[in-house]
Amino acid sequence: MRYFFHAVGTKRAYKDESGEEFDNNDDAIEYGATIAKELSDDSTLHMKYILVVDEEEREISCSLIAQKSAISLIQVLNRRDYRKQ
Repeated sequence: MRYFFHAVGTKRAYKDESGEEFDNNDDAIEYGATIAKELSDDSTLHMKYILVVDEEEREISCSLIAQKSAISLIQVLNRRDYRKQ
């Protein structure tokens, strides 16, 4: 069956027009999660999740794109007291 992996953001979405063939939903879900993980490394990307749909447009899964942020690292470092040594 053919599955499509749409990238959805707050202001726009990118519709996957070609899709990929998989034997079952589980393999397609895993592929969608892999795409989301790879996209999380791009801090300039403003996509929120990967929506996996089958060839009949049924929603199969949704994988969040976890944006990595330098500010979160700074917040963690600020919680530590480096003056004590």
